[in-house]
Amino acid sequence: MGTITFSVVLLALAAVAVAQKRVVCNYETKSHLREGQGKFDINSLEPALQYCTHLIYGYAAIKEDTLKLVPLNEQFDVIKDNYRHVTDLKRRYPKLKVLLSVGGNEDISGEGDEKNTKYREIVSAFWSSVKKTFAGETVVDENAAEHREQFTSLVKELKSVFRPDNLLISLTVLPNVNSTVYYDARALAPHLDFIVLHAFDFYTPQRNKKLADFPSPLYELIDRRSDENIDAWVKYWLNNGTPANKIVVGIPTYGRTWKLESDTPVDNIPIPDLDGPGDPGPQTKEAGLLSYPEICTKLGTGLGVKGSSTFKKVPDSTKRRGPYAYHLPTEDEENGIWIGYEDPESAANKAAYVKNKALGGIAIDDLTLDDFRGVCGQSKYAILKAAATAL
Repeated sequence: MGTITFSVVLLALAAVAVAQKRVVCNYETKSHLREGQGKFDINSLEPALQYCTHLIYGYAAIKEDTLKLVPLNEQFDVIKDNYRHVTDLKRRYPKLKVLLSVGGNEDISGEGDEKNTKYREIVSAFWSSVKKTFAGETVVDENAAEHREQFTSLVKELKSVFRPDNLLISLTVLPNVNSTVYYDARALAPHLDFIVLHAFDFYTPQRNKKLADFPSPLYELIDRRSDENIDAWVKYWLNNGTPANKIVVGIPTYGRTWKLESDTPVDNIPIPDLDGPGDPGPQTKEAGLLSYPEICTKLGTGLGVKGSSTFKKVPDSTKRRGPYAYHLPTEDEENGIWIGYEDPESAANKAAYVKNKALGGIAIDDLTLDDFRGVCGQSKYAILKAAATAL
């Protein structure tokens, strides 16, 4: 979920005290295109801001001919004034830092704007030229060392330009990019205010159609790659010169889903020989992904549906892997689904890890997939609140 790669501040802001833990909240603006209970607007955003220290607005792009930043959705961001609506929130939340994320090649206007589509293609090509090694692929970038140096130079130059105005610059590291190849952690760290590790989505039904596994484990699991967990990522960046107080750990607000067949060994994880992504949810409408409120409704814990679910939920007693749930298929092999997801308890467990390691904070990805309406029978933004409280 999400392709945030780089963030710059929209406003000049006061520095944060070193001791304060960051709660970085990602805001996917394409959520305003959803229908019904999934539609997210500025009024939905505001209740989250009591917990957030930073708000990252997704996304902007890079215009190929001028190399200037441009909105991916000019109609929404500029003409409908959403940039201003968001930055105006600082009047009520003066300590909030508002950032603009450059990247996000998943974000598309959906409103027939060919210019926005072109910008999306440009930024996608830009980042692909820098980072070409992806999980599950064999593409090798022969110029990786050169690209690593170029990216470091870009960050250094941006920080030099921004420093006089006290602007922040951050980096978001994605799970499908090889950090050991494309990032010089020791050289980058002095020029970044914080680094967000999106240490989740190690397994997705898009990249791993036949194999289901926990998408966001905290620690290494048996018979897995040793680097596919939060703890391994944190140790890598620490061991390569990144100060602990600059490391921010990403926490997802959604689950990944795969289709099940009747003979699938649902509790023997990882699960092989599956049939691709699970069906889209009623709100998010994306195959293989369910928001937290969509999940809790399926599990029978949503308002008005408690106790009515035929799903089996398996909590994480180990505090290493995260919870999962499943629904076995019917006799005609329909409606079978396996879900690996995040819930308030697992999010709080990860935040406690951050606190115990004296790291810089957490990043919620993203607000629009958390329970922003409070339909799960708890308070609004249950995952965000649980994680922020545990810090």
